[in-house]
Amino acid sequence: MIEKNKMISYSWDEIVSMYKELEYMVVSLDHLISWFAVPKDEEFDERGFEKELTDFICNSRIPDRLSYLRYLLKLKIDDTAGDDDMGDMERAMENANIQYWEKPGDYVEWESLTDLYEI
Repeated sequence: MIEKNKMISYSWDEIVSMYKELEYMVVSLDHLISWFAVPKDEEFDERGFEKELTDFICNSRIPDRLSYLRYLLKLKIDDTAGDDDMGDMERAMENANIQYWEKPGDYVEWESLTDLYEI
């Protein structure tokens, strides 16, 4: 690993800007889920929920926002290729064993980040 990649800093304004985007997505999704929550004796509007969720993701450009956040995080990483012709982040992602969505019905269980932090 390149030495300067071991400790990367962001300004307060950069962190606030990225956090604002994450806050928008997380709180909005929470509101959407809460809006469609129903008592046990009522029927869940699955089609309405799926349509609103899809509309929110598409119309709010959630994939673009997430890609931009990833770009901002990666901006400060020195991506100089090592002996294996890979940069530090590329190498880390190759070793991360990420299971991506590939077809309908796929999902991946969430791995808690609490293992990394004292939360």
